[in-house]
Amino acid sequence: MTVYVVIILSILFCHRLSNNISNNNKWLWFAVGIIFFIVGFRDYGVGNDTIVYSDMYVGLLNHDLKYLFNSHPYSHLEKGFVLYEWLLHKISGNPTFLFSVTALIEFMSIEYWLKNNSDTPLYGLLVFVCMFLTFFMTGLRQSLAIAILLFAYDALKKDKLKYFILLTGIAASIHMSSIMFLWYYVIKKYFVDNKKYAILCCLLYPIVYGLRELIFYRIIMVNDNYSDWEVLDHGDPTMYTALLFLIIVGGIIMPKLTSKPIPPNYYFHLNILSTGFVLMPLVGLNGSMMRVAMYFSLFLCVVVPEIFSLFNSKSERIIVQTIAYAVLIFMFLTNVSNNEHLQYSFIF
Repeated sequence: MTVYVVIILSILFCHRLSNNISNNNKWLWFAVGIIFFIVGFRDYGVGNDTIVYSDMYVGLLNHDLKYLFNSHPYSHLEKGFVLYEWLLHKISGNPTFLFSVTALIEFMSIEYWLKNNSDTPLYGLLVFVCMFLTFFMTGLRQSLAIAILLFAYDALKKDKLKYFILLTGIAASIHMSSIMFLWYYVIKKYFVDNKKYAILCCLLYPIVYGLRELIFYRIIMVNDNYSDWEVLDHGDPTMYTALLFLIIVGGIIMPKLTSKPIPPNYYFHLNILSTGFVLMPLVGLNGSMMRVAMYFSLFLCVVVPEIFSLFNSKSERIIVQTIAYAVLIFMFLTNVSNNEHLQYSFIF
């Protein structure tokens, strides 16, 4: 747990030293750099799947792509990820090389995304560390896919549709669930500047909850990528779902209560997050669905700081912000202290 305390203190220290946007970016790089070294050069025993990916990477020795595409355990993986591992293995057969290069791509992407979507990116990084970092240290394929998708999001924001589709396709070749990212285009095209979509998602939640077994077993389980996941018999995402709901409701209400200008893409971010909320009944039914919900709930990292930025009173903002982040840090550290293998339980 000491490592996580160091990361959190580093982020808070960097935020304390930053006093304007240019300084924010400089200290953001510093904080991200610390996380990169910790994640990229972690022990193979950190994270449930790290040792699995390590063994598979070592097993690439003396095999060509044709063999890898058609032999166990590589044949069940997306072809893009196998190609990615094979190319890296040509440079070095040490699994640490795989983890460090992947971490470099991931955290360059996260730094770029936070810098361009938040006026307080270090607070966004703090939310990322408390909510998603443990997954990034075990879910190698999906975390790499997410890194690519964050660049795809930037292309979508700039209306570069071809690049958005291309990058989403590359991400899907690494983790097939990334195809869900195409839904961002629908939100961007029809709901980018209003709260109607977020309200609709709140209203749809009880319907999805009531139909969750039908949706999962009759539609999603047809996909072989999910058919081998067991239904979780421990924990549930009730607290996480409640937090999402409160944040979304707060995000809907706050613009009415503030005299401050609404941040650019505020409703776009809120609507993306709302999609993750409406998927939560499926996550409660089967933990594998977190892989889909995460593409949307990741936007907690920008929505939460944006909501805090709308407080008219600086003293109120500081009080609420401090309490919220203190609770978040406490919940995170309590979880990792009881979860040394970094199970897929960050939302349970």
